Amino acid sequence: FGQVVDVEQQTKAALLRKLRITAIAVSARDVFVAAAARKGGGFELWRMTPALDGGQVVLEGLRGCCGQCDVQVRGEELVVADNTKHRVARYDRDGKLLGTFGQRARDGGEGFGGCCNPMNTRVDAEGRIYTAESEGIVKCFAADGTLLATIGKAELAGGCKHVAVAVANGGERIYMLDINNSAIAVMARKGATR
Repeated sequence: FGQVVDVEQQTKAALLRKLRITAIAVSARDVFVAAAARKGGGFELWRMTPALDGGQVVLEGLRGCCGQCDVQVRGEELVVADNTKHRVARYDRDGKLLGTFGQRARDGGEGFGGCCNPMNTRVDAEGRIYTAESEGIVKCFAADGTLLATIGKAELAGGCKHVAVAVANGGERIYMLDINNSAIAVMARKGATR
C-alpha cells in the first residue's frame, strides 16, 4: 500500500551531498573551495593555504541551483556565479562584497535567462569574465560588468545542469562541458583558426 523507504540509503545519500565540493580556485596565495554548507542548505566558501591547511569559511549562505556553486579567482578577487540571484558577485579574499552585475532577463540580452543563471564563470588572462548558462549560452563581460559580447550558444540536452566553461587564446576558443551528453562543445570566434 505504501512506499518502502530505505532509511539507511537515504541517510548515506544526504551525507554524500554534504561532503560535495562544487568548485576550486587558486590565487597567488590561497586556495578557495565551494562546498555544501555544514548546517542547513546552500554553500560555503572556504579559504586555505596552498598546502590545504588553515581552512576557514570566508562566505556563508551562498545559494546554488541544481547543486552547483561556482567560484573563480581574478587577481585577489573572487568571482562567484550567484545563479539563484541571476548575477555575478565579486568578493575580496576575506568574503567582503565588492560588487555585482547581472539581473534576471527572460529574453537573455544583458541579463541571465532561465530559472537560475549564470551557472558557471571563467576569467581570462585579460580579466574578462565569461559566463555559462544552462541553456548553452556563453557571454563575455568586462571586469565592471559591461556586456562585451554574447559569444554563442551550444546545443545542449535540456534541463538545468552544470555547464563549466573554459577560455583559450584570449577568447579565440571557448569550451563548454555538456555534462548530460558526456561531451564538450567547442565555440570558435568567427575567423579564428582551428
